Amino acid sequence: MPKRNPASETQRNFFAGIARAPQLILSLRERPENDAASVNAHGRFQLLDKLWPGTEDAQNHERETLLAFSPNANANVEMADTDEPLVHVHVDWSCVRYAWIGARPSTLIGTDKEVVLCRDQDKDSRIFWFNLRHWEDLPDMDRWPRETWIDLNAPQEKSA
Repeated sequence: MPKRNPASETQRNFFAGIARAPQLILSLRERPENDAASVNAHGRFQLLDKLWPGTEDAQNHERETLLAFSPNANANVEMADTDEPLVHVHVDWSCVRYAWIGARPSTLIGTDKEVVLCRDQDKDSRIFWFNLRHWEDLPDMDRWPRETWIDLNAPQEKSA
């Protein structure tokens, strides 16, 4: 399981636009060099902070930010009886350093746009990514540049 480092303010601000998209395809794969397994999830995604029971000290990494799934824009995140999202991804947000928004070759499911979250400024270092069909599905992402690397470690500029 990844370390339980919560998302930074910059990562949260970046993800706020992704969370508004009504239909994305989240993609994960085991390891690029192995490619023995992969996961695709079609729906809506949001960040959800979780403080695990019996822990009081966030410095001990018992607080994490989950990537939670809901099937569509009209559905809330369904919770399991363990008080965590029924479908979610554990992410070590300290590893998610860069993002890329841009065009990609068309996939088997007809998507030709992507949002890639990476360790380095190299798509081979991707941790997870979203495929989509229409830029209109990302209405609040216009402030983030396309076809260039976005530094998710950089502090956010305050708007005047």
